[in-house]
Amino acid sequence: MKADKLSNVANEYVPVTDEQNLFNIFRVGKWPEYFPDVQFPSDRASLNQYLRQMTPNIGPIDINVNEATVIHLPSVGIYGNTLFTFSDLNNREIAERMSTWLDSKSLNIR
Repeated sequence: MKADKLSNVANEYVPVTDEQNLFNIFRVGKWPEYFPDVQFPSDRASLNQYLRQMTPNIGPIDINVNEATVIHLPSVGIYGNTLFTFSDLNNREIAERMSTWLDSKSLNIR
């Protein structure tokens, strides 16, 4: 798999079996809230396109995903998120919500 799209240094990587298995179980996609001067478009069409991409059965990227749930965090009262899920000030709230979701799908290994 080629991984040099964002770098001028060529790099080849192959996911090890354990990592690939985790990727096939569940995925977390995150679109940050909109802050001034960031690279993410803030128009509704871009957000809708991203949410469609996170929905199951849209193409090969989701072929191995068993479950997908899309949560628009502001609509459930969670604000202030960036792309760095567990570095946000509300990281415990996000972790608890993710843990609850994993529990509901019998995916949470403790």
